[in-house]
Parts: sequence; structure tokens; C-alpha cells
Amino acid sequence: MNISLIIPVKNEEKAVGPLLVSIMAQTLVPEEIVITDGGSTDNTVRAIEDYIKKGFPIKMVRTDDAFPGKGRNLAIEASGNELIAMTDAGITLDKNWLEELAQMFSADPDLKVAYGSYEPVTDSLFKECFALLALSAPVSLGGRWTRTYFVASSMIKKDVWRSVGGFPDLRSAEDKIFMDRIKQKHFKTTVNPKAIVHWNLPGDFLQVFKKVSLYSMHDLIAGRFNDWHRSVTLMYLAGLVFFMLGFAFSPAWFFILVFCALARSALILVKKSPGRLLPYFLDLRRFALLTALMFWIDIAMFYGIVCYVGKKWRLGWHK
Repeated sequence: MNISLIIPVKNEEKAVGPLLVSIMAQTLVPEEIVITDGGSTDNTVRAIEDYIKKGFPIKMVRTDDAFPGKGRNLAIEASGNELIAMTDAGITLDKNWLEELAQMFSADPDLKVAYGSYEPVTDSLFKECFALLALSAPVSLGGRWTRTYFVASSMIKKDVWRSVGGFPDLRSAEDKIFMDRIKQKHFKTTVNPKAIVHWNLPGDFLQVFKKVSLYSMHDLIAGRFNDWHRSVTLMYLAGLVFFMLGFAFSPAWFFILVFCALARSALILVKKSPGRLLPYFLDLRRFALLTALMFWIDIAMFYGIVCYVGKKWRLGWHK
């Protein structure tokens, strides 16, 4: 089965090596690896060229400036096969990931889209807490807790990409928009929870702030306010009401505000930690870090909103 594996990259010199090594360790190695470099200013291109010299079947597409959506489009255009697997930098693959996805297409000639699963790399308490806050809740599928519907763990037929008009040229939300278009077209789709990729998450407060604020701004540019900005903004507006009541009437309203914040952390644990609730609740250090990180992510989100408004203002939005 001839498969093209496509990857968009930009300034990923540290991440591209582990990904490529995990690709070549697959039980089913892709016929070609098509990488679009979107204008890296670090040593990403040199690192990829080193792997080309080692004999890796890499075709590199270079462009001056490309967000992930455009990068994927250019890679798919340059690919030589009709079956397209997709992943990203910052990820490593289980050794049977590609084979598990390919088997779905071998078993069903009418299949158009197959999603694998993904697991966060939680090699620190910080990453564990960030995963709980930032990632979707796992669901029970095939007898295991898993996360899926992730473009960076997927395989499609190229005519699906053509039919939905490719990926929008966006920094974030381009994957959600692409998957929404696929769903609207009613292409035959399946999920294989055994096809697993491992996603390396930000490991400290500064990395989280940079990533969340950037995604916040670009999600607004993509018109995705209702995805998460709306609910968080409404929650803080309600909190402001409690805060004002505390000043105007009774300090008891402040305690209610604190209780609501702690309840929000607890609710996250209930929704996203199946099978691990009791040890998580009893670990006060974990609960405190989760709560602090929750507020830090909210601050980054609001900073992204400020950046979005500032960007619009500079472009003449106020005129």
C-alpha cells in the first residue's frame, strides 16, 4: 500500500528528529515523507537535510511563510500517492501507528477517513495538569480510554482533501475547520484507537502562556469565539458580579467566589480523570497546581483577545 505521510514544520529543530526516527521505525514505513517548511529561522531545514542524506525517503517543500494549514496543503499537493497520512512535529508515533490506519483502508475500499488516537506525554506533574486542562476528555472506545479526532493522527484519501477545499491558511483551528468540513460532507469515517501518537506538551508556565495566547488570538481570527472564549468570558463576567457583591454587601460573596473556583478545578478532574479521581483529589499539590495553571491559561486567553483587538485596530478595524 503506497502512502504519503505529510508534515508541516516551522522552527522545529529539536522536535523533527525524534518524529522522523519514529516514522522510520514503523512496522509499515511510508513510501514518502513530504515535509513543508514554513519559513524556519532555526536549524530545522538543516536537520531535515541531514536525515535525507541518511536515506530517509523525504521530499521537502520550502516556502517563505506558511501556517500549518498552508503547509499541509503544499505537502499534499507535492505528494505522489492518493492515500495521505498526517502528523505534526512535537509528536512521536507508536511503531504500529501507520499500519493500524492502513489496515482500516485495506479492510474497507469505501473508507475515506480514518482517525487514530493520541496520548499526551506526561513526564512531569506540570504536563499532567496541563493535559487535564487543555485536552479533550478521553472516551471509552474499544475497551480503552482514548482521545481521537486529531488531524495529526489521521489518514485520508486525497479526493477528500480536494472535495473540502483543503485546509484554511490559519495558525490554529485549521484542523477543526477541516474536520468539520469532512463531517458536513458525510464521508465514510472510522476510528482506530490502536493507532496512537504521543504529543509532547509545553513543560512550563512561559511555554504555556506563549502557546495559549497565540492560539487564542488565531482562534479569534478564524472566527471560533464560541469554541472556548465565550464560555470562559461569561464565567469571568459572572465572577465579577460576585466580586462586586462582596464589596457592596458582604465578604461572604468572596468565599462563594473561591468555592466556585475550586469547584471548577474539581469538575475538570471529574470529567477528565476517569478511574483516577480519588488519588487526584487527595493529592493537594496536584490540585493546587491544576488550579493555578487553570487561571494562568485564562490569563493567556485574555491576553490573546487583547492581541487580536490590537491587531484589528492596527489594520483599521476601528474605521
